[in-house]
Amino acid sequence: MGVDANLGYREGRQLKAALFTTYDRADERLLAEHLLPLLLRVRAEAESEIERQHFIVELDRRLKQLHDKIVVVSSTTREEPGHEEAAEAARAWIWRSIRHLSVGCEHNAVQHAKLWLLHWGAGAGETTEHLEIVVSSTNLTRSAFRQQLQAAWRGCIPLSQKGTQARLADWGVLPEFLRSLATSAGDNSCLNGFIGLLSRASAPEGVTFVASVPGRFTRKALRQTAWGAAGLEKITPSGQGRVSVSVLCPFVGSWSGVALKRWCDWVESSPERVSLIWIDKTHPWASPGRWQLPSSTFKAFTAARAKLLHLRWEGDEHGNGDGFHEAHRSADERWSHAKVYSLRRGNSRRLLVTSANFSSAAWGREDGDGTLTIGNFELGVCVEQASWGFDDLDLLKDLSCSDCGGPETRREASILWARAEWDGRVVDIACRCKAGALLRAELDRGDGWTPIPNWAADADTRHHKTRFPWKDSNRPRSGCD
Repeated sequence: MGVDANLGYREGRQLKAALFTTYDRADERLLAEHLLPLLLRVRAEAESEIERQHFIVELDRRLKQLHDKIVVVSSTTREEPGHEEAAEAARAWIWRSIRHLSVGCEHNAVQHAKLWLLHWGAGAGETTEHLEIVVSSTNLTRSAFRQQLQAAWRGCIPLSQKGTQARLADWGVLPEFLRSLATSAGDNSCLNGFIGLLSRASAPEGVTFVASVPGRFTRKALRQTAWGAAGLEKITPSGQGRVSVSVLCPFVGSWSGVALKRWCDWVESSPERVSLIWIDKTHPWASPGRWQLPSSTFKAFTAARAKLLHLRWEGDEHGNGDGFHEAHRSADERWSHAKVYSLRRGNSRRLLVTSANFSSAAWGREDGDGTLTIGNFELGVCVEQASWGFDDLDLLKDLSCSDCGGPETRREASILWARAEWDGRVVDIACRCKAGALLRAELDRGDGWTPIPNWAADADTRHHKTRFPWKDSNRPRSGCD
């Protein structure tokens, strides 16, 4: 995912608000040194310490102008900082103006969607504001931009002066996805401003949003709001015969033959018409932490006669030759983190660009009564009649597989959800912990850490909260562990 020269900030427009969703907590260095200076039009290059300080002051000034207008939503924060993360503490001041939320307030949830909503003011000589939407596979980490190849869909849409319910309804599940995200973050109204922007914009033609939210949903509930695999049913191409499905993604979860068959039923397909694009054991992306396919899933796929197609790597010793696509050379060490699905029936095609890996955590696991249980927040965009670039691949003979299940095996943190807010006078802290976990919280006063007293716990001992006065605007940060 590269920088588009036609983005609003290239046309003299000013950023008025922004929402970013990411998997783990956003990388402060990426935000402070790259993304925010780019969006806020603050020059990041600094050849001297004086210029560096000027850059920091200017960036801080612009962030204060947008106080709480930039929102980042992620899963729970990282457990303990490593050496690199500790070095990022010098950039943590950006959170004074950026609102960071994590999901899982009431129930376990993984925030895996990658959505950007950018509200641009009118440019010079213009009267129309714009809403820029980016749906991709890109997390807010440096590795996502430097070491990975991503897939993305982008739209930049003019905004009307007033919103209407008719416009909002045209966005399909996207407004309800934002409401569910806000509820899981512990504040039902925190994303209302972005929902209001959708009501002022006309949804693009030929595009359908497909989303997942954590929870257990009956067939009746899924008819009202089609989450997960039920959303795939909504984008199934019309026509006769079974649908052919092709999947390109780096992580495949644990599937049984029964679970695969039930997933296929949602898209009017069958296992033998499913093609998974995968890599062989010699492929550079087969290294640990990259492409992962459990051996048990491979056995279930082959037993169900699903196809595994060979994503070739044909570079020579000089780095010449095609890798992932015609512009990707084998000397390029980036690996694909893209998640793309193709659905085809006859001449009717659908291409889904999404955050969702091929896993039950993303799409849901169906019980015998048709209930769908979903673990992740996911978001994708389906484009009608889009082309698919992987039609001529051979069957894979010597695949790369492993005994791990990808991101759905993420280790559960001791703190499952947390929120800290400061209104200039009082700090409010709330969190949800594992049952029986020992909670210790300390306040960073700048010159040391002070224990936070007066914790109150709910009857189930999982939810804890406290509040205390704090008026030092120079050091408003707090920490919990």
